[in-house]
Amino acid sequence: MSNRVLVITGPTATGKSSVALELCRHLDGEIVNADAMQVYRGMDIGTAKSSPAERKEVPHHLIDIRSPSESYSVADYVRDAALAIRDIHLRGHLAVVCGGTGLYVQSLMEGIQFHPHSYNPEVRRELEEQADREGVAALRRQLQEMDPESASRLTDGDRRRVIRALEMIRTTGSTPTALREQSRLEGPSFDFTSFCLTLERPLLYARIEARIDRMFEAGLPQEAASVLSNQPGPTARQAIGYKEFAPWQAGEQDLTQVAEQIKIATRHYAKRQLTWFRRMSTLVWIDNVEPQKTMEILKRA
Repeated sequence: MSNRVLVITGPTATGKSSVALELCRHLDGEIVNADAMQVYRGMDIGTAKSSPAERKEVPHHLIDIRSPSESYSVADYVRDAALAIRDIHLRGHLAVVCGGTGLYVQSLMEGIQFHPHSYNPEVRRELEEQADREGVAALRRQLQEMDPESASRLTDGDRRRVIRALEMIRTTGSTPTALREQSRLEGPSFDFTSFCLTLERPLLYARIEARIDRMFEAGLPQEAASVLSNQPGPTARQAIGYKEFAPWQAGEQDLTQVAEQIKIATRHYAKRQLTWFRRMSTLVWIDNVEPQKTMEILKRA
């Protein structure tokens, strides 16, 4: 068991955090966050972070480790998550990775190593300017010619990741797909047992809408206004539940319109998450409609 890691993933609003907390209570575990936006301080309500009481009861790692003004990449995450997992194992506890950022979860589970020389600020600036002039779709067509597999994973809305993929090609001379395949030869560092929570689509959407209503009641507009006023960096700026408040701040929309936009964007995000996770063949799918499903995961684990 010293190398074993449990993974609880799935689309938003499926109850991942509750399941992970219950598993940790039974198995002397600690949670390693796998949500790209929960790494940021001050983004609490909109990212549905566990409460301070829950974090006091069960140790959480990789939460509140960056300012929203800072970038945080998948390479950063894989490095930091591996360090956290090893630290948990050294103390004789079980690591439970919990979160719905598919790229983070998959990269960690597959043991993908990232090229140390793939970052080049000058190349990135050139690509950013090209995207401003010609649009992201033009850059994605370039990526399609050089790396069809990577391009197929992205959309024209994935500006940051399209630019990142082209930057890697220009800087390293290899495509992201080739670098991933090379890194997979070494295999993952840990023995993962991985579960994906899911819900019937109507129930999932109902839970998403109810969660967003609760976020508004808890003060999400004020939290989002604070985050946006402090010039968030390129990663935090893309967070659903925050960027939609920009028209409200400008006096162009009311909060009812903002809430509806967040609900639509979150439903679309959940669909993208499901598509991503279906490509991961090692996940055990759990329909988490009833609380006793947590015990089913516990037994399997």
